[in-house]
Amino acid sequence: MAINIQKAGYNFSHPSACYSQSFPVTIFDNVDMILNSAITVTYTTAHIAHYFKSLVSRVIDECYLTASPTKMISNTSFNTIVGMGENVIPLLIEQLDFTPMCWIPALNLITKTNPIKEENQGIVSNMVNDWKKWAIDNGYTNK
Repeated sequence: MAINIQKAGYNFSHPSACYSQSFPVTIFDNVDMILNSAITVTYTTAHIAHYFKSLVSRVIDECYLTASPTKMISNTSFNTIVGMGENVIPLLIEQLDFTPMCWIPALNLITKTNPIKEENQGIVSNMVNDWKKWAIDNGYTNK
């Protein structure tokens, strides 16, 4: 994992691996007396994908056999995925082929949209196809 922290003219980095793409995640640190404000940590897309897969496993282990949307939406790992934002949309679209009912709510929460046509409500395969079409139309995937 390559981590790069920048704040107020200071540049801290720890390149334990090299990848070609990364995106920033902002962390607010209210207790650090030296920095005392937001710092930016850059995680590589490979690290995010690995972390995402571990969270997916936890959500499935903890929630998949329950029929409770409330339990899933209140699950810590599920909320961590949602908190990762639009960076994980392509990964969620891929997961729709395996456990769609876990990830349609996550996509709704992240995108704040529902591309599922009214006539497709409740027909899981059609709901998945509507999300895949939305992802293509919005540049998140080309499949």
